[in-house]
Order: sequence, then C-alpha cells, then structure tokens
Amino acid sequence: MGYSATRKAFKTLELIDESFNDQEISNGIGSFGFYEIGEEQKDGAIIGEVFKYVDNSGGVRKLGNFKVESNGVISEFSGLSASIIGSINIEIK
Repeated sequence: MGYSATRKAFKTLELIDESFNDQEISNGIGSFGFYEIGEEQKDGAIIGEVFKYVDNSGGVRKLGNFKVESNGVISEFSGLSASIIGSINIEIK
C-alpha cells in the first residue's frame, strides 16, 4: 500500500522534482539537499522534513520542514526560494 494524499499534493511534489531534474534522486533539491515525506495526513496534505548536504562525504543535517496542502499549495518548504514556491503555487492552481 502506498502513501495517501490528494492528486494535487502529489502533483506539487512532481513539480518540485521537475524543477531540479538534474539530480539522480527523485526527491532531490538540486545540489542543495533532499526531502523525505513524513506521516500520512487525514486531510490529504503531505508533510515531511528537508535535509541539507553539509559536505562532500554525504553528511547531512536537518534544515527544516515542508507542507504541501491538500489543494497543492506549498505552505512551507525550507530551502526553496520564494520565487520557486510562488511559481509552483501559481502553476498548481
């Protein structure tokens, strides 16, 4: 069984992934870091944590959190610029 969330919330994560499609990992945020999806939310939103690479040996540290609302709007995403968040929020509406 997979993770349950709304189609719009998943579409937003796809748009984030497409914004950084130069990476080899599906949940990468460019050379900056990556995100991990957390527990399922009853309302269909997606929450999780954002991690930042700290050195070339693969070390990471938690940068913050993210939340994609059930309607697909990004309400929080540590490490993403306001312009990227804004353009994805416009596209998803």
